[in-house]
Amino acid sequence: MKAVDPTIEVGAVLTTPGDWPDGIVASGDAGTWNEVVLSIAGPVVDFGIVRWYPTGSNGPESLSRTDRIANFVRMVREQATRHAHKDLPIALTEVNTSYGMNTQPGALFAADACATLMANGVFTTDWWNVHNGPTSFSTIAGQPDCAGFGLLSSAGCLAGGTICQPALNTPFAPYHALAMTSTFAAPGQDPDAAKSVTLDYTGYTPAATAQVLGYTNGATGITTTTGGSAATTLPPYSLTTLVLRPEARSATPAAPARPTAITDHEATIAWTPSAPGVKHEVHRPVGATTQQWGETTGSSFTVHNLAPSTRCTVNGWSGTWTQTGTAVRVTRPRTTTPSPPEPRRRPASWAPTRAPTSSRPPSPSTAPAAPPGERPQEPPARRSTQDCQAAVRDARSTATP
Repeated sequence: MKAVDPTIEVGAVLTTPGDWPDGIVASGDAGTWNEVVLSIAGPVVDFGIVRWYPTGSNGPESLSRTDRIANFVRMVREQATRHAHKDLPIALTEVNTSYGMNTQPGALFAADACATLMANGVFTTDWWNVHNGPTSFSTIAGQPDCAGFGLLSSAGCLAGGTICQPALNTPFAPYHALAMTSTFAAPGQDPDAAKSVTLDYTGYTPAATAQVLGYTNGATGITTTTGGSAATTLPPYSLTTLVLRPEARSATPAAPARPTAITDHEATIAWTPSAPGVKHEVHRPVGATTQQWGETTGSSFTVHNLAPSTRCTVNGWSGTWTQTGTAVRVTRPRTTTPSPPEPRRRPASWAPTRAPTSSRPPSPSTAPAAPPGERPQEPPARRSTQDCQAAVRDARSTATP
């Protein structure tokens, strides 16, 4: 197969340590199944396959079997290292319980087993199976159980058709448990009493309220309510999932200060960050929208490629900060602060006179004449204005020598 498609991955079926037929050596065998298979095929296969059907004659006994998962997963890895000389990923392609297959004990086992297998690095877990006919009938935790391995009803019957499963494809309790396991579930394994629990979080601060998903004994579906994130109560024989949201940030960064480090083409904007690692986005208003100039988790940002000799909204800056999630955005009002008139170059030999009766500049008709042989100097033209993030000026073209 790999010669045709090198991306194909091949798994080797192994026995689950501690469960039949692990450890059996028949006449003529060079060792146990895992020893022989891993020694021969281990170097070329991509992962190992195990199957697990733990025994138990009642709820507490069957639910306690999940304590074995960490040990048998560790032992499979050790055998792969010893005989195949490499670390093999592990897939569990069949698992089910022997008690309460269609009722709440099976649901609690399914949720606990799948979550524990995932926590121990098993990369895939397959529940056996989707449909399976009934094998016997009993009442477990007050609910009918037909001892069928399927997640969904096969609508099969027992005792000549007098005892039948529900309608075809009706979900059994383990189906709802696996649906909740996709968001993680905490099982309440006591069949008779509720249990109050408190919740601690490391490196995370949740909002005070949480969405609570629940599946209780005999229910036909998953319920959704609102509860607290610091504590909850697990009903008897139940599954509970809390969907958390991060605590809303109350602190926002201070308004940015006046731009610094101004040159003819760039300026640096600085602020006091609200918390370490918060991302700040720097935006420039453009009409009714904004244009993002950049982002940083630091406390300053340098704007490049600004046009020289432009009027800018810089005097009396007041930054307006808004926050969405973990992103912080700064915008600025579209106002224009005029720049002072630019100085004019004048010949050293010519000094203008000012009318003694008026403080207003002379009009073009009364302006003093230029020295002989020189062309009168025109007043400077007005420059256009535009929004920008810093007051910049081309000093080389405007400074008086």
